[in-house]
Amino acid sequence: MVWKLFLDDERDPVGDGWVVCRNISEAVTVCNLFGLPSYISFDHDLGSGEPADGFENSGMGFARWIVSICMDYADAMPDNFAWYVHSQNPIGAENIDRLLKNWMMWK
Repeated sequence: MVWKLFLDDERDPVGDGWVVCRNISEAVTVCNLFGLPSYISFDHDLGSGEPADGFENSGMGFARWIVSICMDYADAMPDNFAWYVHSQNPIGAENIDRLLKNWMMWK
């Protein structure tokens, strides 16, 4: 299934067709139901929320969760997977982007 996820505790996406998750627990639950999305727009700082599967409630925690799933299940990553980091936290945004770029080069 091709779908796109918007991870942000406050903002809403522009345009239609997004699945909006406000914390890592929601994002993990949705991904467990539908598989990984083909596109993700990340915020880094997600405010209050519980960790999920041992990963902190942040965009970085969710990016780490994705890499963990892909390490366990080689076919979990959708073809043409893409992302954008819309976070206003420049260091957090860079960390998410770097982690995913490194993973995509390695896989």
